[in-house]
Amino acid sequence: MFGFFWGVVKIWSGANAISKGDADGKMGIVAGIIIAGAAAIMGALFAIFNLSGAVLTPSF
Repeated sequence: MFGFFWGVVKIWSGANAISKGDADGKMGIVAGIIIAGAAAIMGALFAIFNLSGAVLTPSF
């Protein structure tokens, strides 16, 4: 959850840097997208490589 908000802030600051004419703002936006989507990316990788058995499921 923290990573999502950090990614959104990173995207916002990258867009602000681009509006001021800084060329490094594009990399900030790309980094923010990767940070904000890290949980979805890891979930997709686990599903692709069929590692869903590595997830612990509590049973009571």
